[in-house]
Amino acid sequence: MACNHIPVLLKEVTSLLLQEGRSKVLVDATFGSGSHTRDFFEHGIKTVYAIDRDIEAVNIARQLSHELCEQNQSINLVPIHGPFSQMTALLKQNGVRPGTVDGVLMDLGTSALQLKSFERGFSFFQDGPLDMRMDRSQTTTARDLLHVLSEEQLADLFWKYGEERLHKMVAKAVVKEREKSSIDMTLHLAAVVEKAIGWPMKRKMKDGLNRRIHPATRVFQALRIAVNNELEELVQGLLSVGDVLKDGGRLLVITFQSLEDRIVKHFMAGQCSHEELLSLKPKAHTSYRSSRRNCLTGGFPVPERGTGNPPHPLSWTVRPLHKKVITACREEVLSNPRARSAKLRTAIVQHCKYA
Repeated sequence: MACNHIPVLLKEVTSLLLQEGRSKVLVDATFGSGSHTRDFFEHGIKTVYAIDRDIEAVNIARQLSHELCEQNQSINLVPIHGPFSQMTALLKQNGVRPGTVDGVLMDLGTSALQLKSFERGFSFFQDGPLDMRMDRSQTTTARDLLHVLSEEQLADLFWKYGEERLHKMVAKAVVKEREKSSIDMTLHLAAVVEKAIGWPMKRKMKDGLNRRIHPATRVFQALRIAVNNELEELVQGLLSVGDVLKDGGRLLVITFQSLEDRIVKHFMAGQCSHEELLSLKPKAHTSYRSSRRNCLTGGFPVPERGTGNPPHPLSWTVRPLHKKVITACREEVLSNPRARSAKLRTAIVQHCKYA
């Protein structure tokens, strides 16, 4: 199957997961277009569990599984539909015993598959409905949030999930525009944001790498994170790896923005508890937090704070594999600009031994 997506840090990921030939069973927790998984099989891995909550990605995994089995019947690619926050349960349903996986990869953010599909509403470079649901069985879309939340709530969302400094100005412009006409399409929202920010500020807008960005970048990021409950999903996913990985198993996480990277960094530094990780996540506005939690999980329950089944604080620990974050080399950045903001963090899971 042809794949136009160029994965970031491909060589680094494969090398770390296959080091010393130790890996036999891997979990690609964010399958997407499957570029990393394809590379795993090309380097001799026989079993990969491909998890994704986007059914289109799962269908790609199913087709790839069929093609690979025709070429080599010893290859085992298992597509799994669901969020990686429920990794332990999903793998158990597919016959995977706890503590038997050699490595887990999480490649966070939006996939190329989603960005290139204008009808999904993730991109502001082509017109499409303001959807942004990674799992289309969910009911609430980005459009719904834009039209239901108050000006104060929108400003709160744009700041805490998009780190948009002009959050109040943008929220005011959105509310004013929706009073005149419904904001249903991506280019309509992008134009509203661009107009609200104005040309002088537009020229100054840059990301953490001092690159110019589109004025709507942070607003779209904030809406996408809220719609898909991404930070909560990340926390739950990280807290499940100790139950999945064997002693000495490796966790690799690629992030593309600071909110995610902050959570991953602290987790790998040893802050394993549910409460500690949630304290790093921006606190949503109290008047819409509970309703957002209930309606944006797409049928996959996300435990409230202090509930669910977090790992025992002494049952396993994580140890960073590298002291410094891994970033793309100059050659990769030139060939794949998306790699400029990618950060790869790695850790080893160690199970505690009891007498």
